[in-house]
Amino acid sequence: MRVPWHRIGFRRIPRFPRGAPAVLGLALFLSPVQAQEREPSRAPLDLSVPGADELQVLGLANGSTLIGRIVEIGPDSIRFASGEMELTIPVADIREMRKVPADSVRGGSFWFPNPNRTRLFFAPTGRALPRGSGYLADHLLFFPGFAYGLTDHITIGGGMSVFPGVSWDEQIAFATPKFGWRLRENLDVAVGALLVAFPGNGDSGNPGGAGVLFSTLTTGSPDASVTAGVGYGYAGDGLAEKPMVMLGGERRIARRISLVTENWVFPGVDRPLISLGVRFLGERLSVDLAAVHPLGEDGGLIPLLGFVFAFGER
Repeated sequence: MRVPWHRIGFRRIPRFPRGAPAVLGLALFLSPVQAQEREPSRAPLDLSVPGADELQVLGLANGSTLIGRIVEIGPDSIRFASGEMELTIPVADIREMRKVPADSVRGGSFWFPNPNRTRLFFAPTGRALPRGSGYLADHLLFFPGFAYGLTDHITIGGGMSVFPGVSWDEQIAFATPKFGWRLRENLDVAVGALLVAFPGNGDSGNPGGAGVLFSTLTTGSPDASVTAGVGYGYAGDGLAEKPMVMLGGERRIARRISLVTENWVFPGVDRPLISLGVRFLGERLSVDLAAVHPLGEDGGLIPLLGFVFAFGER
């Protein structure tokens, strides 16, 4: 039985007259050309004279970037001081303008904000993510995760392992809620937890979850800081009697390079775990390459590799 098209919500596709495909092809070929000729829409620029402790980064239509400050604003152009030069720049040639702290420009180069300042290698710093910002991360290749700032003080995060050949219900899942506050400039504190669900959690032989309850304190700027933290491990309903202690820090030595260290003392373990590595920085991406070593043992270097892609406000 033939079912009418209108009864099943579809319309019959009309036949195109002979020659129509060529006309459509020509239209598709010409449409990108016409789109390129249109002036792309963009948000209006907020041009203003910066404060004494600010500089401006201008992105121009020709792809170049200028660092300096606006000294005069006209109806169709601005006067822009960059180094010892003062330039007249048409407003129509400016594609982007952002204000940055004056101390973020060093040697004539703009040092973009550290995209990974809320963590060392694994341990969190005392800093919280700004609201609406976050990152996607991958550690040791098999542990992807994420973090997101719900507010300026509350960060949520989590992830799971992706071991090849292991079914999803046998992977390790984790969550990382964190609450952070700025006590004063260059002094931040946070409390939070690492909550881990292993395969078999909830069985009679392995009840509940496991993880760490922690507190961290970070002092210093995003480019040179020290972080100290304490954490109590737990499994099921049992909480460790003694804390684990972490001491680490980061020092940015070049526009795109930081040195990072993260060191742990665990209760009941004689040898501290120390690490040192290099963090390669981009405006949104950072890559960690480091080694971990039990202090006092010969050899035994454990390589670490991590990636972080940041999004939102930095």
